[in-house]
Amino acid sequence: MTNFKDHFSQFSKTYANGRLRYPPELFSYLSSLTTEHELAWDCGTGNGQAAIGLKENYKKIVATDPSVQQIEHCTPEPRITYLVEPAERSSLTDGSVDIVTVGVALHWFNFELFYPEVKRVLKKGGIIAAWAYFLPAISVEIDLILKVFTEGALSSFWKPQIKFIHDEYKTIPFPFEEIKTPDFVIKKRMSLNKFIEHMYTWSAVQFYIKDKNKDPVELIYTELLAAWGSAKKEKEIIWKMPLRVGRRI
Repeated sequence: MTNFKDHFSQFSKTYANGRLRYPPELFSYLSSLTTEHELAWDCGTGNGQAAIGLKENYKKIVATDPSVQQIEHCTPEPRITYLVEPAERSSLTDGSVDIVTVGVALHWFNFELFYPEVKRVLKKGGIIAAWAYFLPAISVEIDLILKVFTEGALSSFWKPQIKFIHDEYKTIPFPFEEIKTPDFVIKKRMSLNKFIEHMYTWSAVQFYIKDKNKDPVELIYTELLAAWGSAKKEKEIIWKMPLRVGRRI
């Protein structure tokens, strides 16, 4: 048993529309660390954001998620095989994988089961890479509004695992030969309307809606709009990406 707790299936369509894509530079860098480029495994793929990024550098990608609804919203790609499987128990064969990637999902996994599975499927010298992101940098005023919102109205709706992201993955268990990495960020120009669409992918927002039958974003919308200037005005938004990379020895 993996004790899988499904936090995202109920809003998988929203998740697909609002989740971010990762920078191509990240995948180019990760590709440079593997001597072979036959097979990549993307765990907790959600709607396949990381799997799509891997397709330029690996001949085949297996992307797994325990949620049927999440997999149903993935973008079909010839090189990608989507499977409904938990990260802790895959159908991959021993020593078959060049790289294992985990985009904004590692903190949800059962580490005691997942890490032995990674070591089982990775080739000797293979790579595991896990990253996350949380609050972005937009402007001093907007950043403060979001900080107060996440630490105030949403505070009781974040699951304990989110602390790993707040700690920039520095406190997450990682039993591999660690590799020092460059810094990566996600940069995207978004209108306020599109950014709010992204906010609906936050688990705490969805838990708030489910618990109170109210939309918490409404609590800060007027303040956000005033700081943004216009709902359709685009601003550059930057998310830091804490990244852990290790090698199987």
